[in-house]
Amino acid sequence: MLEIIFPSVSSLVSLSALAFVSALLLSYAKIKFSVEKDSGIEPIPQSSTAMTARVMCRGGIRRASSKFLYEGPKSCKGASNIMGGFKVCETGCLGFGDCRNACLSGAITMSGTRLPVINKEKCTGCGDCVTICPKQIIKLVRKDKDVYIMCSNKEKPDVMKTGCTAGCTGCDVCVKACTDIFKADTDIDSAIEVNDFLANIDYNKCINCLKCAEVCPVPVISPLSVSKKIKKQSKSGKYS
Repeated sequence: MLEIIFPSVSSLVSLSALAFVSALLLSYAKIKFSVEKDSGIEPIPQSSTAMTARVMCRGGIRRASSKFLYEGPKSCKGASNIMGGFKVCETGCLGFGDCRNACLSGAITMSGTRLPVINKEKCTGCGDCVTICPKQIIKLVRKDKDVYIMCSNKEKPDVMKTGCTAGCTGCDVCVKACTDIFKADTDIDSAIEVNDFLANIDYNKCINCLKCAEVCPVPVISPLSVSKKIKKQSKSGKYS
């Protein structure tokens, strides 16, 4: 004889609750993705490698020029809503610290030249600073790589220089230095290339040799401590 066993009321309630929570989470994910897509903000890429935030700009108040006097709300978002910001460089950091205010781990401070300084040891790679930056100059990069480009400007060098003295000129010197490292022992051409007058690093190829930072003539590749130009200026007392 076939025996039919009906689930208990408590089991049905638990299953219904589980289904409700699952549907709710799915709806939230869809809404979040839709909002990010409509706002032009790309979702933060997920990675199994430890990540840290990096500021792709070196155009502080001493190196970047302004196109008008801004006296509005002291926030990057507010400033960017007025003619795209007060800096001549359209991708330059506006320096009001929206990223610092968004960082729950306290990994971001503002320098004397009004540029964000990120403590790699404190940074959790959450991406909140990346999301809030209206200029999208903060990126998440691999924590085990010290080298990165402190510029986001893709204009021609002569145009870029009218607004900033610390921008990448797309000179290819870094590419040549990287190519010289690889050409003897590997089939990799280079871990760095210049696109639209801006150097870009492929971290899947980068071996962290820092040669690109050493030879950059601007210099605009971190770490600046290894830069030949910075070392020369420091010895002469001209670097600040």
